[in-house]
Amino acid sequence: MAETLIVFIDDNKSRQNHVAKLISQGSYAKVIVACKEGFPLPDFLDNAYVIKFNPSMTTTELSDYFYQKINIKDFEVHLNIICGEGREHTAMISALVRRGIGIRFAVVTNEGVKEL
Repeated sequence: MAETLIVFIDDNKSRQNHVAKLISQGSYAKVIVACKEGFPLPDFLDNAYVIKFNPSMTTTELSDYFYQKINIKDFEVHLNIICGEGREHTAMISALVRRGIGIRFAVVTNEGVKEL
């Protein structure tokens, strides 16, 4: 299993619950959370590394911003995009690929955390 989990968070409670279960049921050394500036983080994200971004950034600007902020040594990460918007996901995937980091999608199922 990848050591780092990257998630987006938004104000949808059921999606937040999915992210909370993913974090609690997974065995991650590091959790990185991307959210819009001004978003109040839920308590379950207290120990996460938070990347707050300006929602008015273009997709290209956002990709460059994520590229600068995600400075990890991992060869691959788990990524969950249940929260957030498509352009934010596109920017994150672009930033990870440009860094040469492999992506494995992670979700919570009835059987626990699964890689897709």
